Amino acid sequence: MCKVVDILYKNQDLTYKLFHQKLMPTVDEKRVIGVRIPQIKKIINSLKNSKKAKEFLKENHFYYEENNIHGGLLQFVDEKDLFNEIERFLPYIDNWATCDFTVSYLKRVKGLKKEFFDRIKIWLQSEHPYTIRFAIVLLLTYYKEGLGEEIYHLINSVDSEDYYVNMAVAWFYSVALCYDYQNAVKILEEKRLKPFIQNKSISKGIDSFRLTKEQKAYLKTLKI
Repeated sequence: MCKVVDILYKNQDLTYKLFHQKLMPTVDEKRVIGVRIPQIKKIINSLKNSKKAKEFLKENHFYYEENNIHGGLLQFVDEKDLFNEIERFLPYIDNWATCDFTVSYLKRVKGLKKEFFDRIKIWLQSEHPYTIRFAIVLLLTYYKEGLGEEIYHLINSVDSEDYYVNMAVAWFYSVALCYDYQNAVKILEEKRLKPFIQNKSISKGIDSFRLTKEQKAYLKTLKI
């Protein structure tokens, strides 16, 4: 039976490897094979719900792409095991790309919003930056149409010096501006965010096609 690593190497793209590893300075280049996302998705779909997938999820991985496959396979774990499997995987997320890819694949959140929200509140208090980022990206991905005071409070309670955590907070606010403009802009007006987060939130919000020219012009005046 062909190992997952063997399949990854059969799909290696060295040009992509050189490009992509530059985007992930926290990952040792020796751990990057260089496999494009469409191929990663094909491998996940070929493994899902199989005995091989269950065995793979029990393993510790060396390669970045292995972790991406692991993150994607969480979508297909039995519900009774889901949160234990996520908790076991979170400490191994060591870069923004694996974090965000895992969230993008975890569409079952839509049917388990309360259960995930309870975990998100815990994950936001983690000392592991990518666990915090994981929680923030879950919120901006699956809870953006139901933003409320509690979610803003949770986001504003995040106090981290980590670049990728702060970028995630800024990303959250750029999304909030699109889905809940009045409440999100009020926080920017009150300048309750760190200058870096405030300015990045505005820059990313301005890039969105969901905001009007007038809204974008006003946001520019709120930069610190």
